[in-house]
Amino acid sequence: MILSPASNLRLGWLILGMFFIFVDPELIPLSIFDIGDHPFFKVQQLVSWLFWLCDVFVSFLSGFDRNGRIEMRPIVIARKYLKTMFPIAASPLRIDVVMFALDASLGSEAGALRTTRIIRSLRLLRLLRLLRVGKLRAILKACEKRLRNPYSVLLLKLSSALATVLLINHFIACGWYYVGLEGHPDRNWILLSDLEGFPFAEVYISAMHWSLTQFMPATNNIGPDNVWERLFAIMTVLVAVCLFSSLVGSITAAVGSFRAVQAEKMKQEQAVVAFFEERKLSAELFDDMREHQRESQKGKEAVADVTTKMSDIRLFRECPESLKLRLSEEVFMPAFDSPGWVQTDILTTGFLYKVCHTMREQVETPGKDVFLPDQMASLAFFVASGTLSFAESQGTLQKRIIGSAMKVLPGTWLCEPVLWAQWFHRGQFWTTSTSVLMCLDSAKFVDLAVEAGGSTYEFLFMFGIVYVGRIEALCSEGKIVTDLGLEASQMDDLADRSRRFLSAQTRSLMKQK
Repeated sequence: MILSPASNLRLGWLILGMFFIFVDPELIPLSIFDIGDHPFFKVQQLVSWLFWLCDVFVSFLSGFDRNGRIEMRPIVIARKYLKTMFPIAASPLRIDVVMFALDASLGSEAGALRTTRIIRSLRLLRLLRLLRVGKLRAILKACEKRLRNPYSVLLLKLSSALATVLLINHFIACGWYYVGLEGHPDRNWILLSDLEGFPFAEVYISAMHWSLTQFMPATNNIGPDNVWERLFAIMTVLVAVCLFSSLVGSITAAVGSFRAVQAEKMKQEQAVVAFFEERKLSAELFDDMREHQRESQKGKEAVADVTTKMSDIRLFRECPESLKLRLSEEVFMPAFDSPGWVQTDILTTGFLYKVCHTMREQVETPGKDVFLPDQMASLAFFVASGTLSFAESQGTLQKRIIGSAMKVLPGTWLCEPVLWAQWFHRGQFWTTSTSVLMCLDSAKFVDLAVEAGGSTYEFLFMFGIVYVGRIEALCSEGKIVTDLGLEASQMDDLADRSRRFLSAQTRSLMKQK
């Protein structure tokens, strides 16, 4: 029931929350005007309240990153949420409950009282919803992490900057409108602009136009006409000076980083064209390279949850050996939950820990060949995340069987026979999205099995005999055994046979003694 912070469901909920974070503040200032009593706003307030109430429960069921480790324990999650974000989330909900109760208690007198300043002031308490804006940074960071396309990242940054500017100007426009209504009755900007008696929408648009012109070099025909309006205008200009420079800086940085990525991309493309022209290579090969580039860019949109290797982090290389063992155990041990040859009641726990310590991660970009047919294998692979494809082969890449490509999903082992015998790859294995592979070196695996000795070595030795024998029997029958190995049910059956053989051998030795 606990949601991982990297799950698509959690990300979708955060994006929905971002929508409400922007919508709620836009409607809150309108409650000081008569338009705030429209049935649409009542429905919106109720829907928003129900969403944020559900968000409280969802937050109790959402894991979090704790110093690089994903915390999924419900008690720890609840304790952290109660100490951090729960008070901020609960305060606006309580205010909404009070306002709902107040509106319901007014009954028939609501029409007369809702226009009073007291009721309007109480409604301004809903500004506490602005506390939720603090969640926007975490949401945008999570979205940016999933986006690998520079166009999408740039669009996200520009959209968030534009939405922030519009939200701030919406508050200023509502304030400017309110000052005009509640200020001097005979001298105000509404009378000066001949807008008295006009519909709310037209006056609001004029106020928004005035607000936007304070943020950038533009002209308008609206100006303050009394001391309160001039004070409001002065404060608006001071705010605009700070925000406008920050906005321009953020947009310039976003566009600059995008241009740098595009410049590097164009430089690489020009280098490829120059290389093919100088060497007079075939246009067919050039087209294949361009097609691979396009497919690679498509695959990067579906990224894996993990894109950083352990070897890339300097801290991990410098930490004590005991911590490295614990780190390797937690990272690689999930790979040994599925193989049939992993019999935890026979294999010693220390053996699997040592095997984990010898493994390494391999992060591959889309369109990358992990191995090709007829190459001598030395590694067994476990797909940790991402999607890959495998195509059978009859010895060479040119003889690859057409139409045999199949999708390889996370949780799959490949090239397991290399752990017990010499093995040559029986097909082509490549990535279709950014993928993380866990690699187990066959030589190190054999050395650890010999070092472990006892029941661990005897079982693995017996399983290897049965496993290799089964593969040879299938090959003699004309069946193809690929790098994908045997089915899980067949591996379990081989493990049971190995256990029986080992048990029979043990009983025979005991009788001889």
